[in-house]
Amino acid sequence: MHALSVLRRSRGFFGMLAVLGDVAMQKLHREPFGALGKPVDERDVLSRRQVGDLVLLDRALQRRMPGSDALALSRELVQFGGVIFLEGVVPRLGVGELGAKAAQLVSEFFNAEGESELRDEKTFTFNVSRCRFVDLLSQVNASHLVPLFCEVDGSFFDGKRRPILLSRKSTLATGGSHCDFVFHSTEDSSKP
Repeated sequence: MHALSVLRRSRGFFGMLAVLGDVAMQKLHREPFGALGKPVDERDVLSRRQVGDLVLLDRALQRRMPGSDALALSRELVQFGGVIFLEGVVPRLGVGELGAKAAQLVSEFFNAEGESELRDEKTFTFNVSRCRFVDLLSQVNASHLVPLFCEVDGSFFDGKRRPILLSRKSTLATGGSHCDFVFHSTEDSSKP
């Protein structure tokens, strides 16, 4: 519902309908991934499902407004949807549970492939060697959308929604060789 209210606020009622009609027409033409062939596995199916509508929406917006305005609107929509996704995937972790749940937690991110490692009872890493969002969006000329998903990670893991902070020095989205997620619990381990 939030996406529709954002579109209506930005484009007006008839403008919102025009954008939604454009998205529907693109879907009829098997966009944005029709030319890529069938998904190779379940992770590919889920990754396409998560980013496909954003690509179509962004294309529709780009045809109707300046690129920077379209990107800002896409950013708002990705932030909203991404936080909802992460709320459903990331359990509320205590200090003692952080390391134990690390491997399970990273497996929930179907778009990412890499290795997790427990550093200590408060810190674990996830080094992503492949991100299907990067792959898919580059194949459909929408690489400019990839950093929006990285921004969601940063805003979700800020210590407010969960007692976890995220730091990263490198991302695949910005041309790095990997994404170096470092998750650190902000909870005091001396509390009972």
